[in-house]
Amino acid sequence: MKYQILIVGAGIAGLTAAIESARSGFKVAIFEKNKTIGYPLSCGEYTPNHIELKKIFPNTQNFKKLFSYPKEFIRNKCTKVHVHGSSERFWEYKLNSIVINRPELQQYLAEQCLAEGATLHKGSKVDSYNPNGNLTFNGKKISKINGEVCITADGPTSHIARNAGLLVPHIPSELSPCKGYIIDNANLDSNICHVFFSPKYAPGGYGWIIPWSENKANIGVGIRNSFLNTNQNLDLCLKNFIEEHPVVSRMTKHAKIMDKIHGLVPVGGPIPITYTSNLMVTGDAAGFVMACNGGGIPTGLLSGYLAAQTAKKHLTDNEPLEIYEKEWRYQIGDGLKKAIYIRRIADRIMINDSLMETFLDLVGSRRVGELMTCRIPFLVKMGAPFVSTLLKLFSENQ
Repeated sequence: MKYQILIVGAGIAGLTAAIESARSGFKVAIFEKNKTIGYPLSCGEYTPNHIELKKIFPNTQNFKKLFSYPKEFIRNKCTKVHVHGSSERFWEYKLNSIVINRPELQQYLAEQCLAEGATLHKGSKVDSYNPNGNLTFNGKKISKINGEVCITADGPTSHIARNAGLLVPHIPSELSPCKGYIIDNANLDSNICHVFFSPKYAPGGYGWIIPWSENKANIGVGIRNSFLNTNQNLDLCLKNFIEEHPVVSRMTKHAKIMDKIHGLVPVGGPIPITYTSNLMVTGDAAGFVMACNGGGIPTGLLSGYLAAQTAKKHLTDNEPLEIYEKEWRYQIGDGLKKAIYIRRIADRIMINDSLMETFLDLVGSRRVGELMTCRIPFLVKMGAPFVSTLLKLFSENQ
């Protein structure tokens, strides 16, 4: 069967692209490798609200529209973030944010796609999108499925983008495996999201506790293998984080595990080129994640929307897909670039827990909040060239 737009991946980015494309009147097909939309859960479900996102990405106009979903898909709202090292101490900043019910939201979006006339193929793993417009499934060409444009949202190690000749990183320093749980019977303040930066518990990454209520939470760690010692691994880091961190262990002392989370987060920034003559790469597949905090929901939503708008212009006015790259760079490129800069500073500081907390002390709570939301305080920008000297001095005094 011939379609106008083929979409690979029924995550946030892919489904947003599908809805927008179908609403424009195009014949759309979506292909999702999992048999159940939204599962397994692979993220913390946390995002700043559209007002806060406007501060992070000031050139973007669409977040209010993209976040206008029914309220039943919001698990919780938070107004504060506590940033921790390895001790009892924390640095607090204000951030209006929401915790979405991602599985149910994705299922809702999938229903909207079908209502708009799109076709959804679940349990269909796509290997490649050929230049002639054919999809390949498990190494077999199915010539009956053909499309003029492909929008791929197939995750951080995108097979489709690599197959098209685009550069998708696989180096350990730019991919962060994550693992966690949904817990119940915890002791939480539902208004506070907790983030942990500690080489001891989450080397090269971070830990999190994202509350659903005063009792339930999404909890986990993300690490980078290039930062691990020989006696560390992801499972051990998660176990130690929950059982030994003085703040986490107190909150989770009587908690029960209800479900598991696992995923892979790209933290190397956007891939160099996100399009070909008939393909666009969105969401995690394009590296659209805020590397300083791991957030990818808003950028996934936006990139899916922009890809759909570009496909419309391409199919109706013969505009080149290059305008997709120009548009996302204008709207979110600067914020993503700053996030990488901040992550690289953190990489150099996160050599031990004492240095991490010393840095947080020097920066202070307000500026920690700016760093966590992809903004570079003047103090940090001016001090960055002296980081090597400070690291040397710190090492000599240990």
